[in-house]
Amino acid sequence: AHAQGWNAVATGGCVTSACWDFHAITAKVPVKWMDGAVSNFPDFDDPQLSAAHHEFWDAWKERFPRHSFSEIVWEFQGGLGVWKYGVEKAGSVDPMKVYKALKASKTVPHSFGPGDWWGKEVFGISNLLVPNWPITEVRDGKPHIVAHMNFIDWLKEGHNREILYSTLKKWKMMK
Repeated sequence: AHAQGWNAVATGGCVTSACWDFHAITAKVPVKWMDGAVSNFPDFDDPQLSAAHHEFWDAWKERFPRHSFSEIVWEFQGGLGVWKYGVEKAGSVDPMKVYKALKASKTVPHSFGPGDWWGKEVFGISNLLVPNWPITEVRDGKPHIVAHMNFIDWLKEGHNREILYSTLKKWKMMK
């Protein structure tokens, strides 16, 4: 979009992504151009993150001062916490035992708060763990958490369910 001259301010639009590597983008695009962009991956030093998040990041920086990683690592970090909970609950690392232990839990602890199982209406099985997730907006060249949202709660608002499901059907991603 930047290379083609698109301007979010002029068009009233917004750059958004569910999955980006902000620093890789800003290596190619002026940082100021990204102001107002929305995603759900905060920087690791965001003040709205929990004490546990900050402790992890501080320990990482101390141990690996010249190495970092992109914001998308939040998905892996969140997944590892869920797996750890499942292993502890199952008393085993056997994948099926961990899966059954996780599925036996109505909610599962997650890095960003408890997650609920969802997905049956779309996928035929509720295997998607949905926690609250941070929403970030780029301000002065840096992503900042502006809200925490839960997809299941969002789906209940207004016509969101109808819009999502009709779109998924149109793309043949749902019957």
